[in-house]
Amino acid sequence: MDEKNQENHTLDLIKNRRTIRAYDPRPLTQEEVDTIIHGAMRAPTAGNLMMYSIIQVSDQKLKDKLVKTCDNQPLIAKAPLVLLFLADVQRWWDYFKISQVEEKCKEIGKEFQTPQESDLLLACCDALIAAQNSVITAEALGIGSCYIGDIMEDVLTFEGVQDPSTLISYETLNNFMTAKRSIRRYKKKKVPRNVMEKVMTSMSQAPTGANIRTLRCKIISDEKTIKQLSDSVMDVLIAASNAKYGEGAKRAREMGFDAIFYRAPHVLIIHSKNPGDATNAVIALTRGTLSAQSLGLASCWIGLAKGVLSSHKDIKEKITGIKGNVWGVIILGYPAARYFHAPPRPLIKTKGLD
Repeated sequence: MDEKNQENHTLDLIKNRRTIRAYDPRPLTQEEVDTIIHGAMRAPTAGNLMMYSIIQVSDQKLKDKLVKTCDNQPLIAKAPLVLLFLADVQRWWDYFKISQVEEKCKEIGKEFQTPQESDLLLACCDALIAAQNSVITAEALGIGSCYIGDIMEDVLTFEGVQDPSTLISYETLNNFMTAKRSIRRYKKKKVPRNVMEKVMTSMSQAPTGANIRTLRCKIISDEKTIKQLSDSVMDVLIAASNAKYGEGAKRAREMGFDAIFYRAPHVLIIHSKNPGDATNAVIALTRGTLSAQSLGLASCWIGLAKGVLSSHKDIKEKITGIKGNVWGVIILGYPAARYFHAPPRPLIKTKGLD
């Protein structure tokens, strides 16, 4: 190594850095914290998009919780500064929206491409490079650091139970799912907000491709709006002269019967601008219907409404205010009818079972 490199302080910092797991209890100064974060932000990122976020954890209770969720590492609770580096593709989505990228693509006739699973990997790289920059910056200030690699080790916990397979037996779960029926008769009673929030929480926990969270949900609870949407769907079916649905819609209208939403108190429409959300939406809505059943609610998938909203932009935007892709529609409410048997359903034809 030449004389110049032998006196290079940056190389010395990198060479001499060690993981530190015991800390002086003195808090860092605000200037030191700002310098470390500024160092992180100077890291290069893919396309200069900075697809990461940094969370500074200062609350001692949160640090104590991180000790448990990070595989019981007490040094976290004693560290004066705890930084979480997150891969954050949502920043890209926000940037697209602010910059009106979709509108510009339409204007110039180019295909609008949204962030994909591969972009999440780029975001992970961005976050890790920023974290390494912060570590080297801290070292330059005489501040030790330690990576906590298993931050996701135990993020989901259950009171008194750590193994999810012990929460509910296969027989109980299978019977519960088998008992799920599509209900088309509802009471007028509205579902309370706290109950609806539980359904939405279950939907929000549904897995998505690369954990990209771009789904949105529109809940319509106003009777006039539901009727307006129902009438619009039936207008389309009747105008199409479809022998299967058109004639049925015409007869239902003559009888004053809502053959679309069955006078349910709530209509849930799941949508997004991400063309890759079709499967994600089905998984989320399925979770929602099962969660609703556990809360004494009934539900039903409304494929006709989904079809009309997907193919008629004017109806979708005028009545629901949704811009983007409609992936699914369900109705929700307290059942006015109950079933105590399930229709026979044959096993899926399967090859490859030994």
